[in-house]
Formats: sequence, C-alpha cells, structure tokens
Amino acid sequence: MKQLEKLIREELLQAADDVCLSIYIPSGTSRKRCDDLKELTVQATEFLKKVYSASEVESFIKPLARLSVAHLDRFQGAIGFFRSMHTLQIIDIPIEIEKEFFVSNHFNIKPLLKWLQEDIEYFCVDFSKSNVEVFRGDAHSFTSLGCYGLGPSDIQEIDSCVVEGSDEGKEGLVFLSGNTELARKYLQATSLAHVDKSVIDRSAYHGDYERLWQALKDRVRHGAILKVKRSLLDYNVAVMNGMARSEIEEIIQAAKAGAIKKLIIAQDEKIWGRFDAYKNNLNRVNRQINYEDDDLLDAISEKVMEDGGEVVLASKKELPKGKAMLAILKDAA
Repeated sequence: MKQLEKLIREELLQAADDVCLSIYIPSGTSRKRCDDLKELTVQATEFLKKVYSASEVESFIKPLARLSVAHLDRFQGAIGFFRSMHTLQIIDIPIEIEKEFFVSNHFNIKPLLKWLQEDIEYFCVDFSKSNVEVFRGDAHSFTSLGCYGLGPSDIQEIDSCVVEGSDEGKEGLVFLSGNTELARKYLQATSLAHVDKSVIDRSAYHGDYERLWQALKDRVRHGAILKVKRSLLDYNVAVMNGMARSEIEEIIQAAKAGAIKKLIIAQDEKIWGRFDAYKNNLNRVNRQINYEDDDLLDAISEKVMEDGGEVVLASKKELPKGKAMLAILKDAA
C-alpha cells in the first residue's frame, strides 16, 4: 500500500500538464486488453482534438498506439495507463475494474481507491508442531520471512521479524494460523499490538499456503467492508454533532477549504461537473463534454487526499438514497 499511495500522491496527484489521459482496462487476454486500449484511445482522441492540433494529438497518442500484445503480456491483470504530453505511467492493477477513460486537467484516480482501500500489508504467524513460520502478505504477494522455534525465547524474535519485515515502516496487522494451542500461547506472550485474536485452524488449508493466502485475503476484504460500515456510523455521529455534509455544493466548499476529515463516496457513481467553476458555481452537466468536465467524485476525493483527509469507497446502495457522497468535517481548531 505504501508504494501505491506514494505513486498516487507523488506522481498522479502532482501532474503538472494541462491535459491528462487516464485509461483503465479490465483483466483478460493480452489480445483483448490490447483491443480495449485501442478502442478507448480512439474515443479519447475526440476530446484531445478540442485541445491540441492534429500533430500534437498524434504526438500525444503515439506511445499508446505503439503498445502491442507483447507489451501487455508483461501485465498480469487489469491495467491503468496515465498519459500526459510528457509522461506515461503504466501499472498492473490486481483488482477488477471497469473499462473506461478520462480526459481531464488531472489524472483520474478514483478506480485506484478501491485497490488502495483493500491493499493493506499484513502478516501471518503460522504454527506447526515443529516450527513457526512468519509470512508477509498483501493483495498480490505472500512471502515467507523466516522460520523460528517454539520456545519462549523465540517470541521476541518473531515479533521483531514482523516489525522489521514491514514495507510500511510500522507494525502491521497480524493473523495467526495453524496449531490453535500454540497460537493461543503466543497470543498471551506477544508484545505486538495489532494481532487478530481468532486463529485460522490448519484444517482450513492443510499446509497449502495458497489456500491460506486466499483465506487471509478474504479476511482483509471483510475488514474493508467493516471499514465502510464504521465510516457510515462515524458519519451518523457527525450528523448529530453538526459536523457532516451531504449536499454536493457544501462538500465542494468544505473540500476547497481543506475542512474534510473523511469523505465517503459511491464507487459505482459519476457526477459530471466543474470543480473549479467560476465563483464556486457547480456547473453540473449530464456527461463529459470536454476535458474541463470532471467526475466530481474523483476531483473532490483528490482534494481531500491532498489536504490529508481520508477517502472511503462504498457502494451506492450503502449510502442514503439520492446521495453519492458524504463528508465528515475536521474538528474546529
């Protein structure tokens, strides 16, 4: 997550060019992904023609047009393409996404937020009758960090392995698996603060670490669901305290003022308009007409993240009827 967040904050949110093209294509065969890329590139060209000359459009599109099936073979699943006149970023996306493109004055990162929300670093301490093995996992990898003994002196080494093995530079979430009795003894002795107290019994995976990894990914995914529910509860409390907003115009003003602590947005919704409209007018439109039209859910999310706020994705049906976003305001200084 640290690398993904760094990419979003330091590169995608800091794009200096006036026109940015974001293309997202779902997983599939390399041929299908190549065809999807060509289709969306052609559609995006119509927007670029309103901004650039014919030669400039050709120069803008050329790096994408040159990508072949062989190039896309290097990517495992869904792919994101981020093109400006002077840069091109291509990233593997290990979650399912929709096929879509955005031409705007900034890169559209909303499809990445679900990945960011679910792609947390975690550890698993697995207990067998002969040893203890520590694993580090995330959405796309599950790696052994080493094996340890079962004696009391090994507890500190296991804890140190978890802390030192973190790419985040901090203590992560820890799951326990394997022999339940040994896991319970470790739970009583460990100094780690974020250990899940439920133990995944060995009968659930029978020593097959691919199955164990899948079980852990399911738990992480469930944790992301709980995060949405907790955020909605936080919003209800904020409503009672007068620290919540649900009208788009009010949320935009709060975002521009850097006053949003947490933004909850519908991941399956788009609201087209201009975030930077003259005199704070919203200028809502039914569809994107040119590159100045934004998916406001993305534009507001980016502003909240730039100001240190948190963005949580939920499904439209989880939000109050008729609402596409909810905001919890920062406490007054």
